[in-house]
Amino acid sequence: MTVTATDLDQWARAAIPAAVEHAGAVAVDGRLVAFARDAPAGARITLAPDRGGTRLVARSGRRRAELPCLSAAAAPAWPRGTGEGATLALGAGTLRALLDVPRPAISTEEVRHYLNGIHLWHDPDPPAGLDGDGPLLVAAATDGHRLVEAWTPAPAGAEALPPTILPRHTVPVWLKALAATAPAAPVTLTVTPSIASLTIDATGDTLASRTIDGRFPGYRRLFPDATGLPSWTVDTAAWTAAVGGLLPYGTTAEGGSTILHEAEGGTLTVSTCPATDAVAAEDAVDIDRDANGAPMRLGLNGRYVAALGSLAPRLTLAQGGDDNTPALLTPDPPDHAPRGVHRRGLIMLVRVQEGARP
Repeated sequence: MTVTATDLDQWARAAIPAAVEHAGAVAVDGRLVAFARDAPAGARITLAPDRGGTRLVARSGRRRAELPCLSAAAAPAWPRGTGEGATLALGAGTLRALLDVPRPAISTEEVRHYLNGIHLWHDPDPPAGLDGDGPLLVAAATDGHRLVEAWTPAPAGAEALPPTILPRHTVPVWLKALAATAPAAPVTLTVTPSIASLTIDATGDTLASRTIDGRFPGYRRLFPDATGLPSWTVDTAAWTAAVGGLLPYGTTAEGGSTILHEAEGGTLTVSTCPATDAVAAEDAVDIDRDANGAPMRLGLNGRYVAALGSLAPRLTLAQGGDDNTPALLTPDPPDHAPRGVHRRGLIMLVRVQEGARP
């Protein structure tokens, strides 16, 4: 039995083993999902139309429900993409990492709608310094204050990939399906200018989504050359925990959460910044850096730092000292690439007052 569902922006189709006595198709009320979900594990469910053909009768043990239904012709059709597209074969774990790494940087504002998703694109000639051999399949997201980019060697057929923006509400649905699939299992990604679809090859289950109609901004020029820049390397879990612990004290009524970072020697001190309704608090984390390096003092949005856990277990932050230059985040070691997916990020600095220590 094949089940298809849609909210007209996303579609899902799955095949379920069933004993079919009379073949047919029907469009039924979505509350059938709740009936099936609430049935005991392993319970048998029978579905049959009533005599009038206007209701579908569902039974499981003593439970029974009559759900309104229509002819299958009344159901929305499976989407057909317009224009030329590409079909890519990937491992489930690779695609999952490619989407999960930039996910925290997706914008939630509605004005710049083209930032409300993950930008998937093919880079035939990547710049020097990016790990990878030859053309790349790239995923990027930004909200204008932070940017995360992930990439992996481009699979066959990627050169035909149209620049695509996968919507924010689609990403967690796809990630949930990929998380339930063995990392090495093959999946198929099909992309046209208007529709993107993901098929789990082993089961044939397919998810499809409209893509965002818009042009993602060029962003590569924002990444600075880290050569010679002051930097520190830190355990990501320790850093995000320290900053996360300060957020209840440092978040103002206006929603700001600037956390002052001061690196000197082998210690990174993080503290709240002065504000009329902020509480003075600080914490410290051990870091690795050049023993002769000058002290570093940066203001960073604490909420953005606290969301860095998916980037890498250890991160190197490099910044040139100019408040207008974003901080560059790269994994340590630089070749850290689970499932063959490399990554890097940027965070814009927040200006802080001199002497702003609690």
